[in-house]
Amino acid sequence: MNQKKQPKLDISKKEVEDFVIEQVFSKMNGKPENFYKVRASNVFDNNWRVDIWCNQDNGEDALSHSVLIDYSYFIRADSTGKILSSSPSIN
Repeated sequence: MNQKKQPKLDISKKEVEDFVIEQVFSKMNGKPENFYKVRASNVFDNNWRVDIWCNQDNGEDALSHSVLIDYSYFIRADSTGKILSSSPSIN
């Protein structure tokens, strides 16, 4: 049985993570208003969870501010990080 082996790509996990995040922001037409931070976590295989935190408006007189996850996506990607599907869809 002659099976072709897939060539091993020399892409680091950080490069794939950065590429996944870049594509999410591209599909969102940039970072959301009040953006605070983003985290992409490889859950298993080429499946990622991307969480985007945003600052919350607590009103003029608030003594503190809140940061909450406003957007969260479960993403399936190929080995290079190209997004194949997202749940929910990225708008």
